[in-house]
Order: sequence, then C-alpha cells, then structure tokens
Amino acid sequence: MGIEEAGRELRYRIFSEFTSKGEIVATGHTAGDVVETLLFNLLRGSGPRGLAGIPRERDGIIRPLLPFWRPELERWLKAQNQKWREDESNRDLRFSRNRIRWMLIPEIKRVFGEGAPDRLRREADIFSACAEFIEKQGAQLAEKSLVTRFANILAFDSENALSTLWGFGEILRYGFEELGEGLSGFSFESVERLWENIKSARRGRRFPAGEGLHIEADTDLLFIFREIPEHSAQSLKKDSEIEFPNGLGDMIVSTEGDGEIVPYDGGELVLRIPKPGDRIDPEHKLNRYLARNNVPRLLRNAVPVLFSGERPIYSPLVGALMSEPALFELYIETKGAISKIAGFINKEKSGKLRD
Repeated sequence: MGIEEAGRELRYRIFSEFTSKGEIVATGHTAGDVVETLLFNLLRGSGPRGLAGIPRERDGIIRPLLPFWRPELERWLKAQNQKWREDESNRDLRFSRNRIRWMLIPEIKRVFGEGAPDRLRREADIFSACAEFIEKQGAQLAEKSLVTRFANILAFDSENALSTLWGFGEILRYGFEELGEGLSGFSFESVERLWENIKSARRGRRFPAGEGLHIEADTDLLFIFREIPEHSAQSLKKDSEIEFPNGLGDMIVSTEGDGEIVPYDGGELVLRIPKPGDRIDPEHKLNRYLARNNVPRLLRNAVPVLFSGERPIYSPLVGALMSEPALFELYIETKGAISKIAGFINKEKSGKLRD
C-alpha cells in the first residue's frame, strides 16, 4: 500500500469514528477532485464504479462543494477575507494524483480546450448513473440466483451466475461482501480469468479466491464459501427433531404423521457425513449414488445422511435410499436451507429427465 492510499484509509477511519456516532462529516472535495479521481481510476483500469468519481453523500460523509471548482471557491473566500489552509503535499509530484493535477490536466486543457475538465466532470456524472444502475441490476441478479445460504456457504444457480462475465462479477462482489470481504484484490482481468476457468473446468473443481474464500461450480450450483467445519456423528431417536450442522436447518423423524416415507430396518439411527466405504447395498456406493443424483461434491461433504446402523437410509438432498420394503417405516420432514437446496437439485434433475 502506497503512502497516498494509507493516508486515505487513515482519514476515513477517523471519519468513521464520528459517523458511527450518528454525526455528519463534511469534506472539501471540489469539481476538480472529481475530474482527478476519474482520470486516476481510468488510468489504473477501473470499471464504471471507479469512473463515477466521488459520491456526494455516502456512509455519513457529505461533500457539499462538489458542484464548484477550486478557483471559484478561492475567489469567494478572498471576498469574505477568509483564510484557508493549503496542504503542502498537494504539490509533491511523487504522488500520482498531483501529477494528474499539475501535469496531465493542464495538457488536456491545452490540447482540448479550457472546457475539457467540465466535460470530464459530466462524464463522471454519467458513469455515476451507470454505476447506480449496475448496482441495482447486480443486487437483483444476486437475489434471483441465490438458492440459499448456510454457515459460511452461499449457493447460487450457476446458470444465472455464470451466464455473463459482468453478471459473474456482480455475484462475486455480492458473495464476498456477504462473507465479510471485498473485491479490492481483483482486477477485471482476474475476474474474467476466473470466470473462464470455472466454466471450462471439470465439475467440482475448487478455485481459491483469496482471503480464505473458495469458489466451486458443480452440477447446477455455484458455491462461494469458506472451509466447511467438520461434523461429528449424532445419534437420534425416533419421534424427535434434530438440528443439522452449519445452519442447514432441521429434520423431524417420526413413526407416524407427515413427511416422506422412508423404509427402516430398525437399527440405531445415526446422522453423519458419508465416508468413502459407505454403501447403500453391495452393488451401490453411497457417494457415487449421490453424485449420480446431482448432489455436488461440496454438499456430499457437508450434508449428513441418516444411517440405520451402518446402512444409509435417507439423504436430505435426494430422499429415501432403501428401495426394497422393510419391517418399519419412518416419516421424515426437513426445514430450512437444506429444503431449498433439495428442492433446487430435484427440480433441475426433473428438468433434465424431461429434456
């Protein structure tokens, strides 16, 4: 981080101490600062948000002088016999912003006329309107694409999330912000590269995204997540309600009533994550069965299955696992995030069967 950026972060940290108490902070940014910000961000490769310049109001900070140019303000202050303070670092050409102010903008005015800065300011207003529109569209896309969230995992409909590069960038921004991070370390090129890699990768490939976050696309779901906490096996009784790990929701197991009918051989009921050696029967491995039924790898490692002894009898994502009749029956109902994921998986599976 350069000294300019470090100084800016320190200033806004101090500002936040006031705004967090409900106070308003007013800065002295002028129209010239808008033009400098536009050019600075343009030259470093920013998108529409960066080219929007400086917002007039955000997070308790107002900038009432943005409509005015610095010479206008100086003339007014002189007429009022009001002194002002100059920051001596404003003329230090080691800083990029000062080179823009004292070298680039004078050259732009010489080549394109004295009105060029005002035209650039109007461009910043146009970009601001575009950025506002993009933010609204991005929020709508994220809301439309989000299947559910549990623990530190966000699950999106991958068809919507990966349909366009720009849409993927907005999904990425939303997911990172929801998990407490920002996209400051990403450039347009890095987002584009990640988008292309995810679309062309084999299903279930995991991509590190920095700050402890990962992205994974598998079947019809795109996940943005942190590492998944391990889950210990839980014993449960018939006619009971149990809470799934990691905020997935709840499961009600009863011997009569509502819910999906699940054949049951009377063994001890245990809820646990599938292991590599688990089998539904001698010919069918559990994990392979789940994969064939459209369950992404991440969910196979995060969503527990109900076992009767060592035999899996029910997956919250695909339903009953025993096909043959049994001595007993259980009625199982799920609630919460797990139901949303199961509904999405089974809807997509039904659609593929129809096609």
